[in-house]
Amino acid sequence: FLTIAPISYDQDKYLNPEMDFLNDEIKDLLFRKVLLGVDEAIKNKSHIIVFPELTLSEKGLSKIIDYLKRKGSRLVVIVGLEYKKNRSYMRASNVTAICIPIKRKFNLFGESHLIIRQIKNFPMAEEYQILHENGYNYESGNALYLFKSSSWKNFSILTCSDFLSLTLRWLLQRQIQTLFVPAANIDTSTYEVVSESSIRELYCIAVVCNNQMMGKSYVIAPYYNSFDRTVFSHTGETISEFHSFGIKPSDFYKIQKDYQGNIPFRKRKEKEKNSSDLENFDIREYKQLPPDWLNL
Repeated sequence: FLTIAPISYDQDKYLNPEMDFLNDEIKDLLFRKVLLGVDEAIKNKSHIIVFPELTLSEKGLSKIIDYLKRKGSRLVVIVGLEYKKNRSYMRASNVTAICIPIKRKFNLFGESHLIIRQIKNFPMAEEYQILHENGYNYESGNALYLFKSSSWKNFSILTCSDFLSLTLRWLLQRQIQTLFVPAANIDTSTYEVVSESSIRELYCIAVVCNNQMMGKSYVIAPYYNSFDRTVFSHTGETISEFHSFGIKPSDFYKIQKDYQGNIPFRKRKEKEKNSSDLENFDIREYKQLPPDWLNL
């Protein structure tokens, strides 16, 4: 199960000109929203919850990890953090935290989760300009992480404008079954086009979680029928900011591993057994692999 939490806030009112949260009250409000989302995910037995970028303070993240530890939860949390600022050198970075549960046998220091902080490589032009006008140089990241999970197979994260980088997406081809995109972006149409392209080029599930005051959030996957392809879609502000549902990355892992792009899926006549879960697996329900996807 996946929980997507497109919580909303008005960046013009909640952020100062340097794109920091205005005060501790705002940080606490956003922490409480994130905490409600985490509770919802735990209640629905989700494996992963994803939030938009620029959603949580570092202090708020520490409190979320403490809460997960008290609950004994193995939930994976993907959430955009406040800007990392080095005021001595006037550098700033946009950071997404990926909080991964640690297996007990590897837990030498009593921590429940390992926190990976992935820095956005390519800021939006407007984001770069605002920071530059306030005397900051943007410090890009130099890492793109690939995560492996028994329930979610392989997944990765591209924060907002990194999703528009053909170079970064190309690095993930054949590597992942799910791509998470925490965002705070008003250009919904562009992201939808890139998402439709990505589910074919990367042959993966695309999960875009946007600040719902700014734009659309959705989950799409490479199913053949267009009405199946949109697994989840949310536009506009609603009282419930959390949505949980099931999806099977293992199906796309099987297709990536066992099928080829030069053999038509739609001409198959029989269903096959999926050895991973012993359910009927009908390859005709899925989009064709790219033509150069050859498992030789």
